[in-house]
Amino acid sequence: MIDSKTVGSLMGLFLSASPHNNLLYHQELFCPQFFLSQKTIPFNPSEKIEEQLIEGMDQGMKGDYKGAIRIFSRLIQAYPHYADAYYNRGLARAKLGDKQAAIADYNEAIKINANLAEAYEERGNLWLKLKDKNQAIKDFKKAAELYKKQDNKISYDQAVSYTHLRAHETKANL
Repeated sequence: MIDSKTVGSLMGLFLSASPHNNLLYHQELFCPQFFLSQKTIPFNPSEKIEEQLIEGMDQGMKGDYKGAIRIFSRLIQAYPHYADAYYNRGLARAKLGDKQAAIADYNEAIKINANLAEAYEERGNLWLKLKDKNQAIKDFKKAAELYKKQDNKISYDQAVSYTHLRAHETKANL
């Protein structure tokens, strides 16, 4: 288990990481003001929710995606309205190649927290792998819209570039 002091020291590492760097994380976890975001679990240190989420992320970073899925699944069972657990389980499932299950997890995360831009972006990446460019473009556009509202310029620019690139590829293939 990771204690709260360790969590604080890891903040910079995770906040500067990208979901495309094989890390299972969700930025909002490491900022208490965001952890209380809409339709998520209220912060209650006695329940050690964040420690369980970090334990799952740790398994994912070690490449133990099945172990990460087990941890996130336990969290979901205990807290079925916890978008971060669905999002991270989706990342682990995607790493194992279970695209449909990952999409289902991203769908659930979005249903719980419609402002979770990362879930739209990751789902868009899976739609591309499944050759559904139109659905991918829709997700990238939604991710870009949310990133813009969140003043996340780097992720916004990335989502916009995906949208333009994929739109151009789609037109070229017609």
